[in-house]
Amino acid sequence: ANVVLERMVRVKQFSCLHFEVPVWATVFFKFLLALEVALVHYPIFICLTTEHKLAGSLLGFSYTLSWFVYQVKSTVERQEETVPWYVSPRALPVPALLCTAFLILCFLLMFLKQLRGYCGGWPLHEGPELVVAVHHLNYVRRLFQPSSPPEKKSWFRRKVYDWDPHFRFPARMIITAVVAFNAIYTYVFIEVNFILRILSCIYELIPAFAGYGKGYFVFGTITSGLVSTGYVFHILLHYRTQMKKLYKGDRTGLPPRIPHAHVAMARSISYMGLQIAFLFSGQSVLSVLFTVAAFAFHLKIVSPLQEGRVTEFFEFWGNILANSCPFIAVFYLQKTIARCFFLQDKLSPTDKDKPLALNNIRAFQNASYFGVFYNVVVGMAAALSRLLRSMVWGCLTISRIDQTLMPSGFQGTRDTGYCSWVSVLLVDANHTNPTALVFCHLLLKRRLTCSLFSYNQLGHFSTLALHTATVARQRRRGRRGRLRWWLSYTLLRNPSLVLLRRRGPAPGCAASQR
Repeated sequence: ANVVLERMVRVKQFSCLHFEVPVWATVFFKFLLALEVALVHYPIFICLTTEHKLAGSLLGFSYTLSWFVYQVKSTVERQEETVPWYVSPRALPVPALLCTAFLILCFLLMFLKQLRGYCGGWPLHEGPELVVAVHHLNYVRRLFQPSSPPEKKSWFRRKVYDWDPHFRFPARMIITAVVAFNAIYTYVFIEVNFILRILSCIYELIPAFAGYGKGYFVFGTITSGLVSTGYVFHILLHYRTQMKKLYKGDRTGLPPRIPHAHVAMARSISYMGLQIAFLFSGQSVLSVLFTVAAFAFHLKIVSPLQEGRVTEFFEFWGNILANSCPFIAVFYLQKTIARCFFLQDKLSPTDKDKPLALNNIRAFQNASYFGVFYNVVVGMAAALSRLLRSMVWGCLTISRIDQTLMPSGFQGTRDTGYCSWVSVLLVDANHTNPTALVFCHLLLKRRLTCSLFSYNQLGHFSTLALHTATVARQRRRGRRGRLRWWLSYTLLRNPSLVLLRRRGPAPGCAASQR
């Protein structure tokens, strides 16, 4: 993420594509920069996903170790970065170094495991690989178990996070979360240093503003980083909740119109990039929003009290309360009158609310007539309040692509981020459903046990095939014995069924037929 950010922001300093680009081709040049970053890290992806584990682990270990050395060397040599009009400290790539070190350890353990297996220390895996993970099997086993009373959970599990041992996040979501944390860290570091440098220049030009506003800018940046971090955890929690619903066939959290199969597959591919980009954009907007809120708090509350302008303070807030309280009072007065005079009595004393039936239609018509003129004034204030709340809520949740900002009916077609979220849920639910995976696993296992013999590449009977054939014969014998036992038991308990049984041909008839 930090590499992509450097390529997007400072093109000439960190790009190997040294040529001038016209304005109309800027987007294509950005695509080339993203492709450059992807090609640099593509060998790591190949080494992680290849079927040749020994060669992949060795090459991946060498490549990630070289990349780690390059990152450390670049961090030590370039402590500062020269931007066209100022010099700023370079962000320490601590998350990137930790991720690279983790990959080095993973490749090293993979190499040692494969090397020991080839040397004969560990038995190599024989037979077909399983298509289902262990936690999927445990999930299905839990479905067949009788319901048990709910266990007593701790305060942390009730209020903060309740883990589920039968659910694991896919690699897509884990990588998205890690890259998002790296991006948030890099963005906060760059923005804080940038703001401090800007304020230092302003203080040098205008000494009267010295020490003014620095804390509010830093507060807005750090708060936006913390909120974005919380959003990442909340997105993971929402993903787990929604996937559990989809495993059960419950689609209540999805829009009425879901995308088509090809659209869902294409949108699911773009989910990771869109989520990181939305976090970048949302963190910028949140930083500005929190900074403006901090300045407004300082100007309207802190500054009047510090300078002794208590009269101005009470006058400002008194005017707001004086214009807001009548609307609130009239609204609650309408509710009270409607409950006491307009509605009929309860049908039963145990009912919580009165039925929605008029008791005095003439009084209701008069109240509706006078309410038309009054509610025009209320509607103007409510429209302004709705606009402000929508703007603030949109700024706060622009990073959350798991929630749509569009009205009903436009979620899956006009909101690109939300459409990618729905698509990734549908794709993961169809390909990671534990019930479907276990069912396919049982089908493959049944097909394997039904085949009596199978040849390996050398033409000899494999040990797995002989063992499977033996198990199949034992199961057939046991099934035949159980059927005969149940037949005799049923006939003993119900003698009348003996006369209804279908009988074979008589011995004489069978001989004459031969």
